[in-house]
Amino acid sequence: MHLADRFEILARLDGGEHTELFHCRDLQMGRDVALKRFRVKPKRARRRAKRGDAGHEDRLRGLFLGELVLTRTVDHPGVVPVIATSSPDDADPWFAMPWYPSDLARDLWGQRVPLPETQPTPRDRTLAILTGLAMALDAVHAAGIVHRDVKPQNLLLDDQEQAVLCDFGQALSADAPVLQAIRNPGTAPFAAPEQRSGDPAAVDGRADIHAMGVLGHLLLTGRHPDAGGPAIAGGDALEKWVLAAMADDPANRPALSDLT
Repeated sequence: MHLADRFEILARLDGGEHTELFHCRDLQMGRDVALKRFRVKPKRARRRAKRGDAGHEDRLRGLFLGELVLTRTVDHPGVVPVIATSSPDDADPWFAMPWYPSDLARDLWGQRVPLPETQPTPRDRTLAILTGLAMALDAVHAAGIVHRDVKPQNLLLDDQEQAVLCDFGQALSADAPVLQAIRNPGTAPFAAPEQRSGDPAAVDGRADIHAMGVLGHLLLTGRHPDAGGPAIAGGDALEKWVLAAMADDPANRPALSDLT
């Protein structure tokens, strides 16, 4: 079946260097989905080829397929599932995920692009987001995966306002070794110090805990910890966990179970 015969494109969403993302209606399933498709821009591919980098497109395809493998690996309600994929030999591979009406970035800033500050999130809502994320990451880590890019844009919100982790395009796992070649994965200020070292061997699940700490600070104060303004005093168990999670030394970060 041709892609256009199954999916009606409703809107083009954010894409990447080698991906296109669409909000679609899956005519076969009768539901809305997010469709992620591998697509290298022709002009960029030609420029790379002229420079002698003939394997550039194959490497990008490997990154896309690695992301698909890891996205399909974890079966947990707090992790976005893959509900349909292209055939293995498709020239432009794709996969479809459930459609979620919003994400945490839009919930905080009204848009996916971060702003310097936002209104603090109520404490009970902050705790619900962090504990749900902790349970999702526990399942991710148990599968031998480090997400490496936990941030508001990668936390989708379902109809009940529950956060669901997505985007394994920068994850680290022995099951997708091609992703280990990504340099300096993650997004500032959420990326842990060891991620910026460029050594994948130095990174484990505690890097995701660091990102959770930064996220917790953002939710509680409305600002990132390095943006000035209000700071966390560590006056209760939640604040103490958030402060400890942001420690530069991974050995000083708390466990996910300490929060849940």
